Amino acid sequence: MQGTSDEFSEIQDILNRHRTLTETNSQLIEQQKKSVTESELRRAELFQLSRDKVNSILNRNNEIASLQKNLETVTLSTVGMQSMADATYQDVNVKVSELGQVHASVENLFLRLENQAQRYKKKKPVEPLGTTTTSPSTPSGDNDHGKSSISSTINSRKTLEYLETIADYITDYQSITEEWKDKLLNVYKTNDTYQ
Repeated sequence: MQGTSDEFSEIQDILNRHRTLTETNSQLIEQQKKSVTESELRRAELFQLSRDKVNSILNRNNEIASLQKNLETVTLSTVGMQSMADATYQDVNVKVSELGQVHASVENLFLRLENQAQRYKKKKPVEPLGTTTTSPSTPSGDNDHGKSSISSTINSRKTLEYLETIADYITDYQSITEEWKDKLLNVYKTNDTYQ
């Protein structure tokens, strides 16, 4: 009897083992289905993420290209404006130089006329343009352009005063010249009538 019970016990073990293996197999099949489903889900997420990142990179590249184009446009505009500013600055320098020459010429003419006039009458000494004693003070924060503008304004006023005085001298000289012409004509007429 012992032989049969050993065999029975082996069959029972085999059946138990089979049941265990079948359950394990079912669990493994179920786990594999879950893993495949999860893997496909992860693969779909990865694909979507990858596609989103590619789109994002393309959008960023488009933005960069647009910004580079804007930068080039602004750079060209800046170069053009800088060129215009340089040309304007040079033009202003030329005009300031010419204005300085005009001031110097007017002052020179005025001083010559004044010196000529002082020979005939006593007058106070004339103050040249460069030696103004009453120049307005400028705050220390002003730039050279501000000082130059004030100096130019003072010189322009002084030059206008000189020009008015020169115009008076010219008018006086014209009157004197006309009087002399008239006197000379009268002298010639009188000399012609006596001859």
